[in-house]
Amino acid sequence: MTSYFSNRLVAAYAGINFEANVQGCGDDSVLRLLGKPTPPNVSIVNNSSLSWEHACSSCTSSSARFPHACRDQNMEVMISVLKQEYGLLARTILQRYPKLKEEIDDVAIHVRMIAGVSNMGILPFWAYLKIIPTENVSTIGIVTQPLQPESNSSFVITGLQKFLARHYPNATVSIRDSLNDTIPIIYTRFIKARRFAVCTSSTFCLFATMASEGTGVVVPSKIFGEHPNWVDRLNGLHGLKVPKVRFIANIKVFNNATMGYLSNITEEEYKVGNYSDLN
Repeated sequence: MTSYFSNRLVAAYAGINFEANVQGCGDDSVLRLLGKPTPPNVSIVNNSSLSWEHACSSCTSSSARFPHACRDQNMEVMISVLKQEYGLLARTILQRYPKLKEEIDDVAIHVRMIAGVSNMGILPFWAYLKIIPTENVSTIGIVTQPLQPESNSSFVITGLQKFLARHYPNATVSIRDSLNDTIPIIYTRFIKARRFAVCTSSTFCLFATMASEGTGVVVPSKIFGEHPNWVDRLNGLHGLKVPKVRFIANIKVFNNATMGYLSNITEEEYKVGNYSDLN
């Protein structure tokens, strides 16, 4: 989706129409469910300090392997469009799968476990206490890929579930990892989260979190380019929050000691807000 919306951003700056070819896409495909592409507010784009040439040239850096790593792009002008189009997607999905309404949580957290991918670390568990309030939270859903028993992913996710259940005793903490969840269903969990949608170090949850009807929280990461990058600038826009927390990177051993480290490391030890050392 980052390529899709980055291209739409360039088209907006260039003043040309953007059309999506959904031929061959199924009824449950994201592009079809988003509907006809809506151009961002032209006045906002025209008043921006960026030009369409800059929108293209900002992605020429050799370190920017993917569009989301273009640190200077002005994606914030797309937020109103994201809310409109992803809102349409979520409404359609809830019409098709009415039972999903029962699984929409107050707080939806996306945790992506990928071994060996630079900058996709694990958020220390205390950071969630900085993000999620203790009051008026009755359900928390940890959205992740289907877990395999005894895997590193399962070890971390179930550990996080126990940690959150301990610190939010009045909330039911569920793991949302069903094989039956399509990508649009997963997006709907974030868009319709009643209070907070939390996107950790991943591009998968990024745009659905930016479009959330609750408070969207995007954790800063170098996967969006060197700091300060375009995601850092989202803080305070359209109700979005970008907290000053950082990831633990390059964890290679997963055992009880690791879980204790993730659960018990203190804020002071981790130097919250030190952007020069953010992962």
